[in-house]
Amino acid sequence: MSEEKREMEFTTSPADFEILASSFYTIAQEMGLNIERTAKSPVFFSAHDYVVTVNMVDGDIVSLAEYIPVLVGGTPFAVKGTFRYYEEVLQEDINEGDIFLCSDLFTLDCGNQPQDWCIVTPVFYGGEPKFVIAVKAHQADIGGGAPGGYNPNAMDCWAEGLRIPPIKIYDRGERREDVLKLITTNVRTSEMCYSDLLCMASATQIGTRRLRELMDYWGEEKVFTYIKDVFDYAEHMIREQIERIPDGDYESEVNPTYEGRYGDAAVIRCRMSVEGDEMKLDFTETDPQVREIVNSSIANTYSSVWLAILTSLGKDIRREYRNSGCFRPVHILTKPGTIVHARLPATCGNDTNFVAKQIIEAVLEMPCAVSSKGNSSGLGLDTLLDNRWL
Repeated sequence: MSEEKREMEFTTSPADFEILASSFYTIAQEMGLNIERTAKSPVFFSAHDYVVTVNMVDGDIVSLAEYIPVLVGGTPFAVKGTFRYYEEVLQEDINEGDIFLCSDLFTLDCGNQPQDWCIVTPVFYGGEPKFVIAVKAHQADIGGGAPGGYNPNAMDCWAEGLRIPPIKIYDRGERREDVLKLITTNVRTSEMCYSDLLCMASATQIGTRRLRELMDYWGEEKVFTYIKDVFDYAEHMIREQIERIPDGDYESEVNPTYEGRYGDAAVIRCRMSVEGDEMKLDFTETDPQVREIVNSSIANTYSSVWLAILTSLGKDIRREYRNSGCFRPVHILTKPGTIVHARLPATCGNDTNFVAKQIIEAVLEMPCAVSSKGNSSGLGLDTLLDNRWL
């Protein structure tokens, strides 16, 4: 542990801090490797189009295995949405042994892209859920009007494929074959989909076992004290980087690369306000959502911003310390009905590719290097922070 961390006066000792950081990271990585080795879909084992996160019950990410980084910021939405859906909408209990599946972008903002399905597994310890494991992965097919889920002719979200609100695929440890068969019957790659859903769920069981072992060894108090400390440390590192940016308001605008089939291609506009060690990213002036499949869910927008932040402000943060603490000083504003916060029945099948790229560019190309007279020099955020990552 560095001298800087000691100066922050953490409760966790330097040695315990490093051991626990590596332990949580290893748990996430072990789950990711299990998926790679047991999946049937080449989207999983070859393209690695999935992500694994260990979350708190409120959705905050403790540790992650970012096989594809653009999905990382989507798991907190899936976790929060699943708990809210069962507690507030269905008014049903969440029990030990339950495993959930969700994908729908418009049910409490659970999903980020229609093809990215998320397994959500509460980890119980001492009779209560202490953690939640989320595995989000791109499916080979989700039904709908075109194989693979990318349907350029889709006029609404129903034409893109299955919309899955949070649903139990395991109930108190018992597999719900009725639910799994209902889902897999409605996709073109039924056998592969069935196997890969079990692969994702099995990975969370490995993580559940490892987390319980960790709690048994260290004790609940020490583990949760470490989590508070590592969140604070991640936040501290991002705040230090934000302070390097001169206070003020900055703007960027990213135009679409083509006009669109219907001539309604949208422009993404972002205003960044920096005050001390706080940053606000305001996308509310972005154009309205469009008819094509290039709208972005709110979960995808947040995830894209987080990716941009971690590859610029957070580029020197070790993987073991990348968690939700990094995003405490970053505040994101969007307007429902715009291309970065699409509402029902918008089509979003290509949001992790097309729109995500634009959102990331809008953040990274922000003209932050300001002269003494207050005029923008035109340099981007990544340049100001000495990060030519592209």
